[in-house]
Amino acid sequence: MSLPNSCEGHERVVVDEDLLSEIEKKFRGRTYREEWVRRKLSTEWAWISPAFSELIGSAVADVVVFPRCLEEVIWLLSFADSHGIPVVPKGGGTGNNVGGVLPIRGGILMDMRLMNGVGRIDDSTVRVEGGCRFGTLMQHVRARGLDLRVYPTSYPLATVGGFVVGGSRGIGSYEYGLIWDNVSSLRLVTPKGEVLELQSDEVETVTHSMGTVGVVVEVGLMLRPLWDHVLAEGYFRELSSVAEFIDLLIRDRVQFWHLTVRNSGYGRLMEDLTRSSRAREGWYVMAAYPTNRHLAATFKSYVERCSGSIDRVKVTDRVSIDRILSGVFGLPQTPYIIRHIKERDPHRHLLYLVFYHHHNRVWDVVEEVSAHEEWAPLIEVNLFWIRGAPYAHFGLFVEGDAETLAALRKRFAGVGYKFDLHSHLVNDRLGALFPEKLQAMMDFKRRVDPNGIMNPGKLGV
Repeated sequence: MSLPNSCEGHERVVVDEDLLSEIEKKFRGRTYREEWVRRKLSTEWAWISPAFSELIGSAVADVVVFPRCLEEVIWLLSFADSHGIPVVPKGGGTGNNVGGVLPIRGGILMDMRLMNGVGRIDDSTVRVEGGCRFGTLMQHVRARGLDLRVYPTSYPLATVGGFVVGGSRGIGSYEYGLIWDNVSSLRLVTPKGEVLELQSDEVETVTHSMGTVGVVVEVGLMLRPLWDHVLAEGYFRELSSVAEFIDLLIRDRVQFWHLTVRNSGYGRLMEDLTRSSRAREGWYVMAAYPTNRHLAATFKSYVERCSGSIDRVKVTDRVSIDRILSGVFGLPQTPYIIRHIKERDPHRHLLYLVFYHHHNRVWDVVEEVSAHEEWAPLIEVNLFWIRGAPYAHFGLFVEGDAETLAALRKRFAGVGYKFDLHSHLVNDRLGALFPEKLQAMMDFKRRVDPNGIMNPGKLGV
């Protein structure tokens, strides 16, 4: 049997050795009890945030298990539920959740990366197992002359299931909205071993649930035709000109696929990929769109109308588009940047803050943050649509420590809609902007997980 034990303010479950041995026998060769493996896979990207520094030492799974088929997932969840063992599903661990996969009550870390098959592909959808990486999936669908509508900036390593239950906005969200709006179907295994086939609006109870309601074993994603794309880039000296430019594009519904704004500090990190100089202080607007939309003249006229200049407008291959638009957390060198910071001072972090705001109200906040030269902020604003309304995703990267994070959180309290990456609670990411979705998710969890074994402590019910 499993017994509760107090652990860093959380009720940690002590798993009986006989139960762990039974799991090892069932998944021979695909379980890990070694501490360094359990600690590494339990922590993932949580170490970049000082908010989790006290949890990291204790939030370690008792065993890591790699299932490879639906039947094994059903067995493991049923076994865990009958013995009261917590289960935390895990995908690529690329940072969409930050603290979302921390097993704060111990138990089983279920790594889904062996369930990575790509199934049926038709003209508009693809069925794929939850542990498949987006990079692999993109190769399959592009070979068929198709493409994903939206995918994460961490696409080379992020898994489909992980992004669906932990992510939100991605590359392509200006045209197609959040990843949730592009899920056509979803297969979920509940703690009772029941397999649910969710369709259309039903998937809302699972998307961004961070594994608190069950395990996603298969996802249906919407597709679009594979086109060549144009990457258009404009430069603006003043942020007010950027705000005017974005407002005009949204007002006139110019049909870009992806639209993002970056400050010059952020741009300097992208020099090697964009092959352009970032010496000028100011702001860069990057728009991507299919070549058949012929928007080059439109982009140029809007830029010049708002006192900007054109850096480039050119057809760019898909691989380059992916790499350029992926941003800081899509770059391979990001972990090295963070480690370099921590080698100089182990208490310092590359702090990543996010909030959503109405597209025409975000710029005042951006301007104020930019004025804090001591923070040397890297700023990215991505524009996207939620059910017909335009919003801004404000991403801020600042080098600092726990005090810096506290100051930033205080500054952003009550600004826009909180999407707190430095909290392990789903409620702190969905509550402000998606209250109905959050409520439906909590009701769903009460029904399918009455014993509360799925990623416990992450969804307040």
